[in-house]
Amino acid sequence: MKKNPLNNIAVLMLLASLTMPAMQAKEAVAADAPTDNGGAQSKSSIVRMELAKIFSNWLRIPTLKHSTPALELLDVKTGKIIYSYNGHRRFTPASTVKAITCAAAFETLKGSYQYKTNLTAEGTIKGDVIEGNLVLSTSQDPTMGRADLINLANEAAKHGAKTVTGTLILKGPAVKGMGFHPSWLVEDWGRHWMPVSSNLVVDRNITYTGNLVPGYKTLVAKSYDGKLFDYMLAAKGGPGWVYIDPAHRRQFIYQSNHPETPKSVTLAVSNPDDFNRALLQDLLEKRGFKFGSAAVPVNGGSVTVLAGHSSQPLSLILKRTLNKSDNLYAQQILRTLGAKYLEEKNIAGGGENGSSTLEDYGILALNNWMRSIDIPAQEVILYEGCGLCRKNGVSPHSLNLIMKHMAADPDLVPYLDLLRVNDEADKGRGSYKFKTGTMDGIRSISGILTTSGNQRLALTIMVNGHTPSIRNLSIAMSSLINQLRVIKNIGVELPPDPVASPQDSAVTENEETKVLVDTAALRAAPVKKAAPARRSAPRNKSKTRSGSKESHKR
Repeated sequence: MKKNPLNNIAVLMLLASLTMPAMQAKEAVAADAPTDNGGAQSKSSIVRMELAKIFSNWLRIPTLKHSTPALELLDVKTGKIIYSYNGHRRFTPASTVKAITCAAAFETLKGSYQYKTNLTAEGTIKGDVIEGNLVLSTSQDPTMGRADLINLANEAAKHGAKTVTGTLILKGPAVKGMGFHPSWLVEDWGRHWMPVSSNLVVDRNITYTGNLVPGYKTLVAKSYDGKLFDYMLAAKGGPGWVYIDPAHRRQFIYQSNHPETPKSVTLAVSNPDDFNRALLQDLLEKRGFKFGSAAVPVNGGSVTVLAGHSSQPLSLILKRTLNKSDNLYAQQILRTLGAKYLEEKNIAGGGENGSSTLEDYGILALNNWMRSIDIPAQEVILYEGCGLCRKNGVSPHSLNLIMKHMAADPDLVPYLDLLRVNDEADKGRGSYKFKTGTMDGIRSISGILTTSGNQRLALTIMVNGHTPSIRNLSIAMSSLINQLRVIKNIGVELPPDPVASPQDSAVTENEETKVLVDTAALRAAPVKKAAPARRSAPRNKSKTRSGSKESHKR
């Protein structure tokens, strides 16, 4: 591809516009600091700058001319807003929503929380017969893989009883989940970046054409049941998914039929609870288990744990969610909050109104948590927990308050270590722990900035309505953050300005005071002239009381 030289020029102009204010400030206000060596002066690297000018210069860069920006800088210790521009307006936050979801989970569930998935026999065990069903109690764990299912099957096989009069049942919360949120775009369906959520997740609910359920007949769908699917699958690099029909032991593959799209693409599992249950049942059958055709009612009997799986601590799951910006993980964490809410409120059946989903209760739990830490309700509108919905609305101020809350409580501070970090404290540049959000035309970042002067600040920058490409915008954001990281002091008493510095009130300066200086001549050593011959005056022997006349004249 031929490179366009104008792109390089545009980037250079952008960098120049960002660094010029700082360069001008340094030239104008760099001060000579006194030292102890006899009053000598040494050049100081500390310069004085007005914070408002740093921000106002940034907000006027050409990159933002046709976009809508917002930013806020907040002191973590005092809670005081140091600078705000559109700070209380709602913006589409993209994946910075994950910072909210994960913060709520970290405080509500604790970092040591583990997902526990158990396989039990429910009914009466007589010899090698289980008069009842095998039940997999799901936990919304986003981390399970096929290897974990194999371990469950191996452990269950050790108990001996393998003839089940009923079948394998998945048990989840009292209400159903929506799986794929209706507010997401059609272009997100059947994609690896947004798999369908489920009570039982296996391999992130993503599979491949050669990795489907064994023993099921595989069909490549010829009819796509409507023009919408036809349009999606006719596109180059279009989506791909698999649908399983357990009643007829069939699975249907939907793939792009564009001639330039490879057929061996990833497939999103469209009904993952059914698909993953079939995977586990196949593993159990290969180890000698036999199942009936349908679930049987269990009257009395007992519950025997056959196998169990525990996840890693939640803190590690949250770290992956934040660092990899994993949409499925975030949605499963939201569902976990919803399940906890249902359990605490003892809500059963179809929920409070019969139509609320597990994700709805997760949002309710998020809103309750934000209300408990005084986040302004009118500044946050959330539909889901990962940030893929463009109807979400979050203000920079609300994000900063959440970051402040996590940074101010010693029990919650470890949450900040789960964020991505850019730490250059060893170079005198401070550090920034942050979460980014990116979609077409949207870029946001929120986190805790520790300046080189060791002041902790909550900083959030959000830009909506940008061009689909955000490369120049990312450069601009990084430039602003780097300027803030080298701040030594904010809002504290600074020493007086040196005499005759540009800030000295006694100095009057206008454009006419600018001069041209021949620095070469200034550096040149002065030429020494020979001293004139000294004439000796004739000695006057006659002196008055006050001395000679000649000396009197001199």
